Amino acid sequence: MVLLLPLAMLAVQTKSITVSFRPTPAPKALELLSKVSGMRLAASPVLSDEVVMARLKDAPMDKVMSHLAEALCAKWDRRPDGISWLVPDQTALRRLDEAEAVENERHLLNSLKYVQRRLSEQPEELDQAAIDRFKSRKANAELKRKEAEAKKDYPHMFVMSPTEEESPAWRALARTILHSDPKSLLAIPNDAKVVWAEDPTPMQRPFMDDAQQALKKYRQEVSLLIPESIPKRIKITLTKWEYGSAINASFEAVDLNGKVFDTAFLRMNDDTELMKVALTDRPQPLAKEGEMPLVLSEEAREARIALSNEYNGKDKRQILQKWRPRLLDPVRFEPTEWDTGEDLVLAAEATDQNLIGSVHDLIGGRYAKLAKTSASQVIAKHNADFLPVKDGWLVFRSHERLDRVSRSEARGLIAESVRLGGVTVDSAAEFTAKTTRRWPFTNWLGDYLAVLLSGGGRYSAIATTLNDIDNRTWASLGRTTIDSLRRGDTIMLSKLTQEAKAQIAQDVYWHQGLDDGSVDPTDLLPNGISDGTLSMTIEEMPVFVGWHSTDGPPAVPSPIDAKTFGKYLAKGNTYEEIPAGTYRLYDRFRIGLNRAYVLHFSINPGAVPMTIKLGETFFAPDSQTLEDLPADIKTLVERSRQAELAKPANPPPG
Repeated sequence: MVLLLPLAMLAVQTKSITVSFRPTPAPKALELLSKVSGMRLAASPVLSDEVVMARLKDAPMDKVMSHLAEALCAKWDRRPDGISWLVPDQTALRRLDEAEAVENERHLLNSLKYVQRRLSEQPEELDQAAIDRFKSRKANAELKRKEAEAKKDYPHMFVMSPTEEESPAWRALARTILHSDPKSLLAIPNDAKVVWAEDPTPMQRPFMDDAQQALKKYRQEVSLLIPESIPKRIKITLTKWEYGSAINASFEAVDLNGKVFDTAFLRMNDDTELMKVALTDRPQPLAKEGEMPLVLSEEAREARIALSNEYNGKDKRQILQKWRPRLLDPVRFEPTEWDTGEDLVLAAEATDQNLIGSVHDLIGGRYAKLAKTSASQVIAKHNADFLPVKDGWLVFRSHERLDRVSRSEARGLIAESVRLGGVTVDSAAEFTAKTTRRWPFTNWLGDYLAVLLSGGGRYSAIATTLNDIDNRTWASLGRTTIDSLRRGDTIMLSKLTQEAKAQIAQDVYWHQGLDDGSVDPTDLLPNGISDGTLSMTIEEMPVFVGWHSTDGPPAVPSPIDAKTFGKYLAKGNTYEEIPAGTYRLYDRFRIGLNRAYVLHFSINPGAVPMTIKLGETFFAPDSQTLEDLPADIKTLVERSRQAELAKPANPPPG
């Protein structure tokens, strides 16, 4: 980016500055740069929620300003009052869109090249001997998966087997995809579905003529693998990912009785080879010889402990209490300060490089690790996020564009949720509807709510905030409709707003929200939604968090219901490997209420059912003793405990 600045400024511009700061709101960051440079810099209100970090040593101000503008897709506007304002640069944003389009196309074409290569490595035609070899390899792969499952070795349990790409169904799917036009694949809207089918309905597309040979070969090959089934109809569904150009492609064959008997799956994200390697086996960036690990500041260490749900040290509760005021006020205390930004500033200092840029809001706080890492490892980890420059600077801008969370709006949501003891469905839906971001709480705000409220279990704040699609449907209905549903009214779908109708159609066709998720809505509702009804029921269930008085309340509570607690009292929590004795020592409880709003859709033609369930959980601030628990809760706990004890130790299969 070239900055056109008045000649009178050049003497000031060439001044070099030295300053370091972690991610800081853009207005405050420019105040700091103004102070050390003697210039008058300010941020446009549009950029007020941006964050800026820097490690600058003898850095010329012209480069500081140029690289900062580059990192934010902005430009400098010098006004008559002498203040240089950082404002959005529409040309830079357009170039970014164009670059992303090129990148998306590259990833898709690489995926297609991979598919072509895998097909070329296999016989053109499968005979019985090839089918027998495939069946043997598939059985061995399944045996390894079961062995990993028995060991709770989840990275190897879920690793992709190359054998999955050698079945007749996968070969037919791959060949059909290769006959498609890449431009048509790129044109599929994000989050949308496209269905190709034999004898297509009006909601589906016919197979291309070039694909017919692939389907013919499939019928020949599958007759050797599954001779008892004859494919009556073949269908392929393409699902575009929420971002970028990645596509999930699935194949299904239906027999003469209308039952699906063969399937295949193809992940087109330019990373298939990586998916065949377990997370624990993937190469990690190594520290350079003699390189010392970075030393986190005590504040950064405490911040990561406060948010982490994997840290269970004895100091967790004390640190969380200390950091609570900061979590409650993201306006005064920048949420991104202590994570990636801290690492990058430390890495720049260790390598003596100039750094400037802006981190995104996805801090991953609840999964933060305290493992030591080196400067070279940090830089390698974020290699894709550094802009290409020729002067040796580290200019940071996330390669994944994510919407910024308004700090002031988030503070209001946090305050209201803490006051009520939980995140309401109304507030989560309203917040979700304000953003185009697909997962609006997958960021520091979601991490904060999980820590400040009930962070784990089925009845937690996480369940409310991550119910993204249903939150959008709830918001689209509007206050008047929701109030009518609360009163027990039944609403005609034709009377809803266009926004609500469009959202319901997305739920049905894009997200396949029908109660029978195995039935393709483009088959069941092939001509669209003509009308239908909507009603709502409300379900309530007491839930609680328990602990022993000598230990104190858990730093990150995990809410459970009375029936589950009874099972744990009898035989412990096998999933989290917590013995029954731990639960039997509980003598303090914090009572909450989980309320579920169940939306019942009957969609015409055909009165097709679709159910959407949204939940909110509120906890009273004060704890209760075992004796104070309501009688109905204690009765349900005991019944559940006795029922669990009555079960055989090793129940028969099935």
